[in-house]
Amino acid sequence: MAKALFLLAFIQVSSVAADAAILAARGFQPMRYLPQLLLKQLVLAVALTLPAAALATVTGNLPQFVFAGVVIAVLGLFSVTRVEQFSPWVNVDQVRRAIVLLALTSFAAVIVYFQYSRRWTAPSRAIGLAAILIAGTLFAYLPRSYTFALGCELARKPADGRAFSVRLASRNEPAPHDRYPHNFEQVRIPVVISGIPEHAEVEFDQLAFDIIGPHGESWKMNRSPAIERGGPGSVNSWLWMQHPNGEGWQSLILGRSVYERVKALNVSLISEVAVRLYRGEKPVWMPVSRTTESAVPGLGHCSTALDENRGEEMLDVSCESPTEISPHVKVRLVDLSTGRVWNQQLRDSMGFMSYPVRTWLSPLNRRQTFFHLVGEVRNEAEMSWLVPCSVLSSANVGFVPPREQALVVQLEQSPYCWLRDLQLPNPRCETGKFRP
Repeated sequence: MAKALFLLAFIQVSSVAADAAILAARGFQPMRYLPQLLLKQLVLAVALTLPAAALATVTGNLPQFVFAGVVIAVLGLFSVTRVEQFSPWVNVDQVRRAIVLLALTSFAAVIVYFQYSRRWTAPSRAIGLAAILIAGTLFAYLPRSYTFALGCELARKPADGRAFSVRLASRNEPAPHDRYPHNFEQVRIPVVISGIPEHAEVEFDQLAFDIIGPHGESWKMNRSPAIERGGPGSVNSWLWMQHPNGEGWQSLILGRSVYERVKALNVSLISEVAVRLYRGEKPVWMPVSRTTESAVPGLGHCSTALDENRGEEMLDVSCESPTEISPHVKVRLVDLSTGRVWNQQLRDSMGFMSYPVRTWLSPLNRRQTFFHLVGEVRNEAEMSWLVPCSVLSSANVGFVPPREQALVVQLEQSPYCWLRDLQLPNPRCETGKFRP
């Protein structure tokens, strides 16, 4: 009990006090965001405090504890870099993280119980190794279709009654064709996507894709995020919408050996696609200023600042909030005198990173973007992405928070996504085109 009180007082209570002080220093009321602060402490307890306490009970001294902790941390970081994409605009698979943390917490609690009640060091060490292997396997190889479906079920809310569908289409226009190595073949299947609400943006995530031969043989897209999607026997696929009227393509990238086996067959295709919809709320406007911060609902405090440290002049636009900020927030810079609009998106200016870029235990979430400023714009093409410095004196910045929607999967309602099985019967595949 004394050790538990020590951990509570010097880790959890100290951490929540520090987080509250940070929020107060940044102009937020800590009591208003008490649920977010307590959630951070829960994550800290299950992700760090309890596993560290379990590790301390099965190591003999401080050097053993530090060495084991470093090894586990390196393995964890390696697993994260293999599974998660570190692009800031990509949604994080929070369900996968929660499942792994639940597994680690359960094993850690068992180890602490055994060590303090019976002092079973050898069995506890075996349990700890099993916990690491199980958690790593779940994190690396749990299919995304399972975690996405579970997330839809857990975050369910009423849909707007629209019927989302994807169906085959016949079009005379040639399929877009990208360059791929000679050991891959590209197939584009024309489809029409309907049921998308007006003024909504749609985001597809291909969860699974199966090619079924006439005699039951199958070729499947890899469903585990940790396995490389390449090689002569690989099947890769994604769904994308090319035109606002819903016309799009089901794209296939087939390894050479797969293509040679299916190109002359009548096959069936089964596509499992996650769909997220984002519809912008009413914009919140603020003037361009060097010092003023404005409160934006759902985004916390937002501000603008001129930045000349990047080698060229930029207008930085940033928001910080104790709550999660969506990566799909639109940012508009409007010249009030002419009505000219420049568009950006929070966090769209950061590129791919080979390491985690999110501060998991920070009490503040921060996203930013910037507009390129120039003294003079030479042509209309440059005007689409370069902003004359002269417009800043009469410009406003607008933030458009997204409202996430979802619809039906097999007559079940889901909150922020759709999960749908798309059956395309008996297509005949040829390179770069589709013929029913």
